[in-house]
Amino acid sequence: MVGSDPNTDIAVIKIERDEKFPFLSIAESKRVQVGQFAITIGDPIGYRQTVTAGIVGGKDRCFHPKETKLFQYHNNYIQTDAWINPGSSGGPLLNIHGEVIGIATLNPGEGSTLAINSDLAKTIGHQLIAHGRVIRGYIDANMQNVSQGIKITKVESDTSASQCGLEANDIIIEFNEEKVPSLYGFRLMVAECQIGKQYPIKVLRQKQEITLNVTIDEMMPELVGRSVETESVSWKTLGLAVRKLENGIFKDMPI
Repeated sequence: MVGSDPNTDIAVIKIERDEKFPFLSIAESKRVQVGQFAITIGDPIGYRQTVTAGIVGGKDRCFHPKETKLFQYHNNYIQTDAWINPGSSGGPLLNIHGEVIGIATLNPGEGSTLAINSDLAKTIGHQLIAHGRVIRGYIDANMQNVSQGIKITKVESDTSASQCGLEANDIIIEFNEEKVPSLYGFRLMVAECQIGKQYPIKVLRQKQEITLNVTIDEMMPELVGRSVETESVSWKTLGLAVRKLENGIFKDMPI
C-alpha cells in the first residue's frame, strides 16, 4: 500500500506486472449535473458483481459520522439513488459514458448512496502518491460560528496562532483576502493551504479591523487519522491493515 486517508476512505495501492492494466477514464466531477444518469459497479457481500443505476440526486453533500475525532475534510459527496450494499464501497460511480465521476463510499439509508467525487479522489490520490499520506493545513485555536464571522474562543500559548497575534474574542472575517464562510468551510480553506506558509487573516477586535499574517501548521495525526505507522517493519512485512467490523458485515462474511 502506498498510503491511505481514513477521512475520505481512499487508499492507493501499487501493483506491478508486465501487461498493462485496463482502466476507466475519470471525468471532472464539477461538471456533474443533478438529475443526470448514474451507475454503480460493486462486489457486495452476498451479491457478487452487481451493477445498479439511478440518477444524481444532489452534490456537495455532507455526512458526519457520530463519535469520531477525525477532521471532516469534505462536503464533496455526490448523492445518488443507485444503491450499494455492504462490501460494495470503493466501486466506481459512472456517468452514462462510462467515465468515473465518484467512488461509492457509504449508504446512509433512506434510499441514498454517497460517493466521494472524482476531483477530490484525484487530489487525495496525488498526495498519497507524492507523500504516502495526506498533508492538511491547520490553525491551532478553538473557534465557533457567530453572526459576524468566526470567533476565536481560545488560543494556546506557543502556537503559530498565538505567535501571529490571534487572541481570544477576535472574530475572523477574511482569510487570504476571501470572506470566510461557516467554521466548517473555513477549516476546509485552511486544510488546503501550504504548510509553513503565511496567509493574511483579517479579524475584528473591539470593533476595529486588524490584518495579521498566520503561519499554517500541519494538522495533528489524531485528526487526520494516521493511527498506523506505515514505516514499521510489521506493516511492510505483512502488507495488510485491519478495520472494525460494523453494520453486521461479519454475519455475511464467508468462513
